[in-house]
Amino acid sequence: MLTTDHFILTCFDHGYKVRMSTLYHVLVGKRTGSVLVYAFFYHQMRYFGLLPNLNRDVYDDVLARLVANEFLLQDEMTVQLTLKGQRELTRLRALPTENICSHRYLKIDDEFLDLLLFATQVISHLAYVEKDYTPIEVRVDKQRFIRSWLQSQPSDRYVLAEAFYQEWFSLLTKLPIEETTYWTKRLSGHEKIGRTSHQLLTESTTDAFAVFLCEKNYQHHLLSVLEQDIVHLPMMRSLRKGLTHHPYNQSMLETVEVIKEKGTLEAVQTIRRLKYSTVVDHLIEWAIYDEHYQTWFSLAPETTAKLKVYEKQHPMIRDWRFKDVQSVLPEIEFYEMRLFQINEIRVEGRR
Repeated sequence: MLTTDHFILTCFDHGYKVRMSTLYHVLVGKRTGSVLVYAFFYHQMRYFGLLPNLNRDVYDDVLARLVANEFLLQDEMTVQLTLKGQRELTRLRALPTENICSHRYLKIDDEFLDLLLFATQVISHLAYVEKDYTPIEVRVDKQRFIRSWLQSQPSDRYVLAEAFYQEWFSLLTKLPIEETTYWTKRLSGHEKIGRTSHQLLTESTTDAFAVFLCEKNYQHHLLSVLEQDIVHLPMMRSLRKGLTHHPYNQSMLETVEVIKEKGTLEAVQTIRRLKYSTVVDHLIEWAIYDEHYQTWFSLAPETTAKLKVYEKQHPMIRDWRFKDVQSVLPEIEFYEMRLFQINEIRVEGRR
């Protein structure tokens, strides 16, 4: 089986019957409420925006092959994993995707790792008082960024180099041996020219998509370790914080700040002059991203209690339609239903 087909098939391993087209929108990163909710409901958020240039015809061809091989069952506009598909996934070797977290590291993974490797090269040559070398980063804005960043680091080149070396050592000890080897071979510096990701990963496979997945898996694992270690990696973390890009919708972040300050969606609508539906979409989006959102916005206890009763009568929570909920509970608002679903599915995922 082609790696692309294998990957797409794994995206249906949740077993639910779902629309064929929505996964495509998840993979290319279409930021709408319905796409984000789908990605969250069916545990695909980590692939959100992973393949921004995926051609729709290519995606449709993959689905057609999976259906033709009876790995997926198609019913008009929906598909569902078959027993044969489950067995095929069990038979196949798992793809290297366990650390991929595209919704968190979208837009920053390549940029940060390029800067980290470039900073390593610059610091190494500084330690040896070498100015005549070919930088691995030729973009002027990135060179300027590193020069500015270095001004906030230890001025003594030997102290700087030792501290950065210790951070690399601390970081690499938290990674599996194959990832440690990969990153070590990528480093450039004094009397050392690092190898590219393509050079390293094509030693074991010539499958371009498999190489891509492996690279993202390594990148995102390193970024995850960096986020979690708030003690031993201050220089690397400061480099990361210096990036202006983040994976979030800026307008959504502004909405969240107003909600935190004012406490109501109506206040956001007035202050930011947004449609109420847009404010609701922003709230739902942040609830998906931030599992701690209830510290500043939570459903009323009586609302939760009513929806709990409804859930007992309609346990397939992912299939709820607002008009059905409202026919029984006319006082419930759309965002309340969505937040309840998000909360329940998040708890379900921890069991």
